[in-house]
Amino acid sequence: MAFTLEESYTPGNTATGFTLPTVAGPFNLTKRAQVFTAGSSYTLARVGLRLGASSQPKNCLVAIYSTSGGVPLSLLTSATMTIDGVDPWKYVEFSSPISINSGTQYAIVSEAPVSGTTNTQFHTGTAPTEYPSGGPYLYNSNGPLWIAGTVTQDHPFKTYSELLVPTKPTNPTPTDIGTGIVLLPTLSWEAG
Repeated sequence: MAFTLEESYTPGNTATGFTLPTVAGPFNLTKRAQVFTAGSSYTLARVGLRLGASSQPKNCLVAIYSTSGGVPLSLLTSATMTIDGVDPWKYVEFSSPISINSGTQYAIVSEAPVSGTTNTQFHTGTAPTEYPSGGPYLYNSNGPLWIAGTVTQDHPFKTYSELLVPTKPTNPTPTDIGTGIVLLPTLSWEAG
């Protein structure tokens, strides 16, 4: 299947950043979200994130949420992403793609763990420059509530639509016989 890149935030020099899950005082942070604003309308079929794991392979739940006031609100679709290999960019395809509307904010949410031990760590890339059309959020399961992150916690991401390739007709029409019109006439000439 082929995809078209639609949205991206790929600043240079991203480093190992936030780890999930994390317990910090009264907070039990289990999800991380990056809110983005759609630049056009399309069907979201694939997402890329910069993710790593302390031991591999590990699974991570990646989801798309609607937002309210820029904060993640309702689950729209999700899929399990396997984190393995050395490439920091990991990709997941949604079996139920969703319609994205231009100018609307959505959240890409990563949650750990789906499988494995409860101390599985997922290192997410911390960006050195701010994403201008959304922001980072962390989910406190002791709340439960979403907490706004700082601009240094913006999460690099890529969103993709499915590239639709037109199919070639197996029986093109019209034909000479069907219309009685010669579509490719025979050329002739006389020497002289």
